[in-house]
Amino acid sequence: VEFRGRKENEAKENANVFAQFLKSVNGSLQILGPSPAAIEKIQNAFRYHILLKSSKEKDSSGNHLRSALKKAIQSYKETIYGKSKSVKMIVDIDPVGMM
Repeated sequence: VEFRGRKENEAKENANVFAQFLKSVNGSLQILGPSPAAIEKIQNAFRYHILLKSSKEKDSSGNHLRSALKKAIQSYKETIYGKSKSVKMIVDIDPVGMM
């Protein structure tokens, strides 16, 4: 999950808020981040990443990961952070840009 915004503090704060929602709905997911992206700024936008991992043994279909992500997104969008137009949240299933 990537958070992108013109102001670094806003992107970071939104990522932190979303991470808290993920932690509240988390069962067996591993949550890494939020942390600055490898290339922190692209086209005058600061980027922060959160990486979610689930165990193939415990969640072979990925249903738990998708369910937790969906709940966290719904909760986040109900806040002033989620309604803000200054920071964009991008969910990428296979994030090549993390490298």
